[in-house]
Amino acid sequence: MLLLDGIFFRSSTAFWDASTIIPSLIHDLYGSRFLTGLVPTLRYGGWYAPQLLVAKYSERTVYKKRLLLFGYLIVTGSYSALTLLTLFGSPLWLKSSPLLVLGAYGLACIGDGVCGVPWWTLIAKTISPRRRGRLTGYSESVGSLMAFGAGFVVTTIIASGRFGFPDYYGVLFAIGIAVSLVSVVAIALIKEPPSLVGGQSGTSFFAFVKKAPMILKENPSYTRFVITKGLLMCHFLSLPFCITFARDVVGLPPQVVGEFISFQMVGGMLGSLVLGHLADRSGTRSAMILTAVGTFLIPCLPLICSLLANAVLVSPKSILIRGLLSATYVLIGLANVGSLIAMGNYVLEISTPQDRAFYVGLSNTLVFPASFLPALAGASLKWIGYEILFLMTAVIVGIGLVCAIRLDEPRALSHSEREKETNRWSLV
Repeated sequence: MLLLDGIFFRSSTAFWDASTIIPSLIHDLYGSRFLTGLVPTLRYGGWYAPQLLVAKYSERTVYKKRLLLFGYLIVTGSYSALTLLTLFGSPLWLKSSPLLVLGAYGLACIGDGVCGVPWWTLIAKTISPRRRGRLTGYSESVGSLMAFGAGFVVTTIIASGRFGFPDYYGVLFAIGIAVSLVSVVAIALIKEPPSLVGGQSGTSFFAFVKKAPMILKENPSYTRFVITKGLLMCHFLSLPFCITFARDVVGLPPQVVGEFISFQMVGGMLGSLVLGHLADRSGTRSAMILTAVGTFLIPCLPLICSLLANAVLVSPKSILIRGLLSATYVLIGLANVGSLIAMGNYVLEISTPQDRAFYVGLSNTLVFPASFLPALAGASLKWIGYEILFLMTAVIVGIGLVCAIRLDEPRALSHSEREKETNRWSLV
């Protein structure tokens, strides 16, 4: 059921993708780079913001499924509201209500953030370490394959002319909700065993948070991971502006978002297969390095496009430029699944069972400030331009790549620790 959940949840995200669909909607409604930059801020800020609170609650609950279903309820309800707004709200009215549109999207992102910790702890207590990479890899690859087909659905709906603006966005959201409901049912049908830990913590939230400095000090490998993750997450800086660059500078039509979604899902599908296999066979450090390489190349390719076009070496609408932009979205797909397969499994392996929920929540909370970078970039893009933005992103993420290479391999444990972990999972 966890595999089914992952497949359908992954495929549903194609219909409200944070790097194509939502930025394109905000761009078409408001034409504001700042508001467009708010999309990944809401997406990743909503994901990271509730993590420690959810981790605190999750740590003292024996069953995690209820919390996960509560998060799914928030996600589904918020996208339902966004569907109604885009289907029945006039463009003129929507253009005067950015807080309503962005608020509904932001609430959906918070709901997704509520799901994060219980989903990972559910994985950790039911799936052995050497099978987690394959599980997440298979779910991401099959889900990405379905989402690849969804990209053609997006292109057809936008280009058909049957639905006007912004109705076709509402249709896309409605399809996404229908697909995601399969994921909700799959989670509801899981027979969850009681947690080996939890249900006993009576400490206050502030006492819970005070554990953070101690863990960062006593576990330097975890600290290096958090720093690496934070630097790699700085690719958010230019993420929403890849689509606006393609439309405003290169001059590609609106339906190109469907094409880019398909390329993104190809990257997710191939990346999940490779990263899942790599994480299980060679360790999560290797998967982290490959993820870092792909993430570093994301801002590099549109930077090359801009330099070539400005130097009049190629036409902005040439096959080469379009190919490089398509490859950018393949890499975005790789980075997305890498954050799940590589980063997610890395933190599970480097943490202790008793503090696993806290480790997951803390690592996500500490990189939360990176989610504000796109809004800052959107506010300053008018002055710095696309080339400087892509260059700045490449430099920061490049430092993250160097840090990823220097990470420890979590499986390099002492023999006694390895034997203890093996015996523990032989009982599951």
